[in-house]
Amino acid sequence: PHPPARLNNSRSMNVYLSHINDEAEVASVLSQWIESSLDRDVRMSGEADTIGKQRLTAVNRSLGQAQVVLLLCSPRSLELPWIHFESGCAWFKGVPVLVVCHSGCSPADLDPPLSSFQAYELSDADSCQALLTALAAHLKRKRIPRIDYDLMVGELRAASIAVDFSAQSLDAPALVFTSEAGRVEAALQGTRIVDAPAIEGKIGRAHV
Repeated sequence: PHPPARLNNSRSMNVYLSHINDEAEVASVLSQWIESSLDRDVRMSGEADTIGKQRLTAVNRSLGQAQVVLLLCSPRSLELPWIHFESGCAWFKGVPVLVVCHSGCSPADLDPPLSSFQAYELSDADSCQALLTALAAHLKRKRIPRIDYDLMVGELRAASIAVDFSAQSLDAPALVFTSEAGRVEAALQGTRIVDAPAIEGKIGRAHV
């Protein structure tokens, strides 16, 4: 098992990890390695319970508090607007952005503007070491403890394999939103949206 994360609720958030909801497991494993290795707190973009305008406000506030932003990039997430949206917000605020590739995505697959950021591959032990070294520099962490990077890669690879990209086809469950803010949030995350009139009386609405 990966080392337990050392959480301290009195500390402010240091790293903001941007990811799509379907890749939350990969983000969780990566955040635990960062927290346990660098003793710094990570906030994952998928953790917020609020959506719509409240969610966007929370994202804006979190990005403003972050010392560095990580973008979790895969073939699937690159097709969706969410990480592009958050990377643009981070860049506008002047927060350093690092790209983390997984599940068959490599730095060579990145198009501008993401290709202008420093990128790393979670499937490579040397790249994971370089990532933590870069994070340590941004977080003013002078030393990194000894880490089993092969174990880190193995756990990240297992989490990546668990991500089923085929579930994101048009057969995936659709949600009905009764507010424009909810529809914006769903579109950013890649959720299929069905207009309420099309299924009126058949299922309940998700009030957002």
